[in-house]
Amino acid sequence: MGIHHTYKSQRGERAERKQAKQDALRRKSDARKARKKKVEQKDTIIVPEDQIITMDFLTNPKNK
Repeated sequence: MGIHHTYKSQRGERAERKQAKQDALRRKSDARKARKKKVEQKDTIIVPEDQIITMDFLTNPKNK
């Protein structure tokens, strides 16, 4: 008997390991994207339309 007999019999196990690896990478990537998006949303400042934007408003750290 050669190695080719055991190779085919383990096809299902290899497929499961590959699928688990892909799922783990996808979850890791999604988590990274979610963290990045959360940080981007945190840094943005929303100014009401009726407020005039002055240099003091832009440079004053208390407004952020």
